[in-house]
Amino acid sequence: MKGYSVAWMLRGASILVLGAAAQSAWAQEAPNTAGLNSDAEIIVTARRKDERLQDVPTSIRAISAETLEKLNIRDFKDVQSVVPGLQLTNGSDGYTTGATVRGIKFDVASGGTNPSVEFYLNDAPIASNILFGAMYDIGQVEVLRGPQGTLRGRASPSGSITVTTRKPNLQEVGGYVMGTVNDLSGFNVNGAVNLPVIKDIFALRVAGYSDRGELNRVYSIANPLNPNSRTDSYRISARLEPTDFLAINASYQKVDRKLRSFDQVASLSLYDPTAANIGRVIRPEDRLGITDGYNAVSQKFDQFNWSADLRFSGQKLSYVGSHSIQHNRTISVQDAANVIRGNTPRTIADPTGAAAVCAYNTKLLGYQAIAGEPVQCLDSESAQDSNELRLASEERVLGMFNYVVGGFINHYSTPSNISRETAVFLPPALGGGLASYAPTSIIRTARSTERSLFGNVTAYFGDKTELSGGLRYISYKAEDGLAISLVPKPGNNDNYNAVIYAASLKHNFTDDIMAYASVGSSWRPGIRAVGDFSANQSALERSFLNLPPEKSTSYEVGVKTAFWNRRIHLNVSAFHQDFSNYAYRAVNPVAYINYKDATTTEVATFNFVSAVPVKVDGVEVETSFDISRNWNIGANFSYANGRVTGGRIPCTDLNGDGIPDANPGTIQISQLPAGDHLSSCAYRGAANTVPKWTATIQSEYSHNITGNVDGYVRGLLNIFPSYQNDPFNSFDDVKNYTLFNLYAGLRTANGAMEISFFAKNLFNTYRALSVNNIPQLTSVQVLQPPTYRTTVGQTLTSNYLNVTSTVPREFGISLRYAFGSR
Repeated sequence: MKGYSVAWMLRGASILVLGAAAQSAWAQEAPNTAGLNSDAEIIVTARRKDERLQDVPTSIRAISAETLEKLNIRDFKDVQSVVPGLQLTNGSDGYTTGATVRGIKFDVASGGTNPSVEFYLNDAPIASNILFGAMYDIGQVEVLRGPQGTLRGRASPSGSITVTTRKPNLQEVGGYVMGTVNDLSGFNVNGAVNLPVIKDIFALRVAGYSDRGELNRVYSIANPLNPNSRTDSYRISARLEPTDFLAINASYQKVDRKLRSFDQVASLSLYDPTAANIGRVIRPEDRLGITDGYNAVSQKFDQFNWSADLRFSGQKLSYVGSHSIQHNRTISVQDAANVIRGNTPRTIADPTGAAAVCAYNTKLLGYQAIAGEPVQCLDSESAQDSNELRLASEERVLGMFNYVVGGFINHYSTPSNISRETAVFLPPALGGGLASYAPTSIIRTARSTERSLFGNVTAYFGDKTELSGGLRYISYKAEDGLAISLVPKPGNNDNYNAVIYAASLKHNFTDDIMAYASVGSSWRPGIRAVGDFSANQSALERSFLNLPPEKSTSYEVGVKTAFWNRRIHLNVSAFHQDFSNYAYRAVNPVAYINYKDATTTEVATFNFVSAVPVKVDGVEVETSFDISRNWNIGANFSYANGRVTGGRIPCTDLNGDGIPDANPGTIQISQLPAGDHLSSCAYRGAANTVPKWTATIQSEYSHNITGNVDGYVRGLLNIFPSYQNDPFNSFDDVKNYTLFNLYAGLRTANGAMEISFFAKNLFNTYRALSVNNIPQLTSVQVLQPPTYRTTVGQTLTSNYLNVTSTVPREFGISLRYAFGSR
């Protein structure tokens, strides 16, 4: 805690006194177990059966629908605010989503592999960006930490996140509507209606969602348009229970998103005192970009889920299936340095060839292309199908055993078509003006099929002790292909078999004190990094694009306790995890020689990957205290120290000393290794770019104002320490900070009506969370005499660095009305 100011400590303490007015309530006996932090009666399905959270021998954080509504969590990314150790990322492109749990990061942009954190919707695996697209009418979110896979879906080394939507109610008509407006030009409306078509047998639920806002609120000094996001979605759910032994559920969800954004930058001179101030000085807190054009995204998601449970003779046969389609169309600016001047509109009209993708996307997105602004266009339509069949005991076999056995199959395909423009200039002797745009067509195909068999057995020794163990056999096949400007490139074909295991021992010393120990392994196929489309990749370059499979083993011990009539809960866990071939992704883009064709080269940058050994050690603490019937408080803490213990990583090393350059500055092709196309450096150090620890404190106090109306105040504090991103980048260290959300409002005693005023990031705390050490680059081609049919690559550099930052302060008001079954 060294370095924290008195002001910071006062901010942190402010949440602890939210309920100061309630000191007279200490003597009240009956706690409100439905409070913001109480988890005494939360039921989870981490082990494929309904269990009290406190009884499960693993580290879980469950967020109920009530908590999501109380904290006005409208964006899936904001789930991280109540789960220390969880970091969710959602790029402004709407595609680069991911999660970090226990210091292990999943970056979807890596492509071609299973995530380190698996996502599920209604028990079926789902692409993370579908969940990030729209969040509404949720029943519960469960964050399971540690290796997963012997009981659910696919193997994942660091955890899984399961999201369950609200099911139709078979008995009662009901529903809700909730609306939020804020001072950031945004509003959100969502709601649902429940209809029992045949009481106790068949019911439908229809839910909808509409959201408008200004995305990351980054504007451009060269474009008058505002950043913008628009999301509309609906979900139809059906539930059929014609008998006591058969239950069928099905749902369909449609999401339609359109985004407009600018890349955020800051002046190089703010970080490098030797750099000259050229152009406008831009600070990270200004939230500004510099490009004439903007990035545009269109996303359409279709998600189908279905499941059936058949109960017989104390057994349950379950089937879960899903089918999802993602259609992503994007247009992104290729003049990041904004050195190609122009402000007049231009038309991308070529209906065929390499530019066909851009011609269609500009019409679909209503994109106004700017003269002098080359663009890259993407058209990707991914499809995923999963089917799982399992048999489980609901009654103990021989009075001593429970079991789960089953099979799982998952198909995934993600073909994509990319058109990338490069500006072509006349030579200086002919005026040096813009001559044309040279398009490059990139067609990529990727398909994978994963089949697995799994089983898990739990043995009970009396009423206090249980021993559980499970195995999963995995058969994985994948293939991908690449063609650049219609010229096929060598593809990859993977065929792997693997076995993972899990075991745990649990003992209840009393009804309120339980201890456990567990061990588990995980496996996932090697990463196929997507983004380096060079026509001539070196052997070293390919080694940082195509990685071998990753393996890991995790060990965990923990204790879960409750005291004072279960008004106080304290859960503590400690873990250690070893990885081989962990996919380490470069923090900052690495410079390399990109071959546009057989002879034309340029300097480009890409976040390459490398397979390295990693060790992670950590501790997690969760505690809550129902102080009185009206006041509760909770605190959660997570620490994870992930370390690369050896190996080589891709790097920008212009002087060849084997040490990554802290501030490379302008880069020329002659400075890069000609045969290898990029540099590599030995590395031992941090395995990720997240803080080693984070903590949350949350509290709620309520007071009856009239017979039917309660007033309340809630607080949520997130604490982040100082931490280092890239150890070789002197620009991107992050100083400690806190984010404080405050809520106050009125609600009826039965919860049917509520009005809430909120301030998120109340103190408007600002931090630059990442700062690239390579200035924004633009690659161009220059025609060469005497024929002017050949070109030479040239890299133009700006005086600005790419940055990301904390969210701005948000004031808002939320109204909610519910009736019937809700």
